[in-house]
Amino acid sequence: MEGLKNRLYVVGGILFAFGVTMAALPKPKYDPKTEKWLEQNAPQTVAGFAYQQSSDNPQQSYRMDQLTYDTLTPYGIVARVFSKGSEAYDTVLIAGANGKTFHNPKVCFTGSGFQVQDGHTVLVPTRTQGMVPMSVARLNGKPGEESITAFCYRTPLGFRASTVEIRRDLILSKLLQKPDLHGVFYRFIPRSGVVNEKDLLKFAGEFIDAAHESSKGYF
Repeated sequence: MEGLKNRLYVVGGILFAFGVTMAALPKPKYDPKTEKWLEQNAPQTVAGFAYQQSSDNPQQSYRMDQLTYDTLTPYGIVARVFSKGSEAYDTVLIAGANGKTFHNPKVCFTGSGFQVQDGHTVLVPTRTQGMVPMSVARLNGKPGEESITAFCYRTPLGFRASTVEIRRDLILSKLLQKPDLHGVFYRFIPRSGVVNEKDLLKFAGEFIDAAHESSKGYF
């Protein structure tokens, strides 16, 4: 019992010291972006794929619902559907500096009536970012509505495949006084008839390369 009490004192001391350190550190000057900036710097084309422009806003294919904006409070969201021939992919970029901006997308899929199954992590090769860890899951909805999704996050410390990791990285980056404290969420869903993980991940890797180049390294 005495040993447990001592360990609790040690843990409490560490947490207190961490809190004091975080409060004492000068806050870095961050560079928050606007949704307009994100639109202007997101890729216009991806390996021969072009995105479908909406009539309301030619910079996007569609707009996320207001509840998503209110819940995540991001810098902005860019939703574009890229197509080439019979292939089409729904892409979403979300950027922000708050851990609350990056929730588990599986929650949204479930709320939309999909069951998330066969979740696993893969490494996707890219030209500009090396091997990028990405989460892949199958989405089962109504009969005939099976699909697949791939998603990942970019943090000041690198690419990550899970929400837990990006939130951890944002806290650690603040402690390390990183000058570029922001995160980016990437989500991909095929819009064409055939669900093919290999093709989806190939496109995802090409999108990450295109986004890195169009944004000069931000995405």
